[in-house]
Amino acid sequence: MDTLFGLPAHVLLVHAVVVLGPLAALLGIAVAVRPRWAFYLRWPLLVLTVISTGLAVLAADAGEDLQRRLGGNALIEQHAEAGDLLKVVAIGYLVVTVLAFFAIAVRSPLASGRGEFRTRLPAVAAPVARVLLAAVAVWFIVQTVITGHTGSEAAWKDIVQSTSPGSGGDGD
Repeated sequence: MDTLFGLPAHVLLVHAVVVLGPLAALLGIAVAVRPRWAFYLRWPLLVLTVISTGLAVLAADAGEDLQRRLGGNALIEQHAEAGDLLKVVAIGYLVVTVLAFFAIAVRSPLASGRGEFRTRLPAVAAPVARVLLAAVAVWFIVQTVITGHTGSEAAWKDIVQSTSPGSGGDGD
């Protein structure tokens, strides 16, 4: 996918990834730290993770299309590598989220017990899933920041330096 609405698709998709990816990761951390919240957060976590992972994959593919269109330099290569790693981290986070979805038992706060989930996995699966969920969620956030920063640097560094007052380029 090269363009959307006449603009580079990558530029549009990354904004969704930058918002939804860390949001999914924060939900994962909440579930990992407060398993009681899983009753309220497990479905939003799963849905948001599927969406953010799909968008991360689409953004990476669109970024490759944009790189072919514009060519590359060292900054773009660095960003492309960070984006490839973000795609892998997002997919890994999806796998861990699915594991947590099925590993963490959910007690219903409702008198009817509706919405309760009993896992069929061994008892050790829940604490392992919570640790993995928190760890990969933090990695997802960090890698999103790194990828976004390298992309912004690749897109804007030369422009900012060439238009900075005093021609020092450091924003003096």
